[in-house]
Amino acid sequence: MEQIKTQNLQWYEEYRNGEITRDQFASTKTQLEKEKLNLQKRIQEVENLIGDEKEILLKKNIPVDQMIEFMGFEKLTPEVLQKYVKAIYMHDDGRIEMCWKELK
Repeated sequence: MEQIKTQNLQWYEEYRNGEITRDQFASTKTQLEKEKLNLQKRIQEVENLIGDEKEILLKKNIPVDQMIEFMGFEKLTPEVLQKYVKAIYMHDDGRIEMCWKELK
């Protein structure tokens, strides 16, 4: 967002100095405002996803604050397993079930 603000200021200075036309400035300003709105929308989407994940973890009685440190891992590490996983069950139909340790 800060970068968009800086770009706006740069374009405004170029407009004031006569380096670009009014139409060029207006067009660029409109484009940057659209980009800003898209970024704000994306930020909100990501914040909603994070909120949804926290809600899921809370419903499963998983310690949210502690799990956040492990978010983004593609596999279970021995550290995560030891700290949070009580048991892992592999079923004949290919399903894998994880039982989490209870909060203390």
